[in-house]
Amino acid sequence: MTDNYSKFAIATWGSLLAHEIAYFLISAPGFLFQFIPAMRSYKIQQDKPETWDNQWKCLKLIFFSHFFIQLPMISLTFTYTEIMDIPFSYNQIPLWYQLLLKAFVCLLIEDSWHYFFHRMLHRGALYKHIHKIHHNFQAPFGIATEYAHP
Repeated sequence: MTDNYSKFAIATWGSLLAHEIAYFLISAPGFLFQFIPAMRSYKIQQDKPETWDNQWKCLKLIFFSHFFIQLPMISLTFTYTEIMDIPFSYNQIPLWYQLLLKAFVCLLIEDSWHYFFHRMLHRGALYKHIHKIHHNFQAPFGIATEYAHP
């Protein structure tokens, strides 16, 4: 693959493409189920029906987030790995148990950071001017599973 594409292209565009495919394949059933009358009886928040307009609004916000927030962050992550000389080749991947431990530590760090940062965004001006958009969609629906604004 590196014969045809640069490491940057694989790490950035490849990561984004894999994310887009996985995200939409996983959220598609939930999106479709909400419009099937027989499935509506399983909706938890019966009093908050979703509309096509809300779905479209959410989809536009998700695409904006994916391409104008996540893609630059993916690019910065690649730059960071290059600066810090983090290996990119298959031969330099850690052993499975080392990889598992590192993934677990990353999970703890990321979840902790996300929790405390999210709580901080619920305070004063940060909520009013930045984070409030995150709460536009009060009832869960298929494509809103990942919807989040900073």
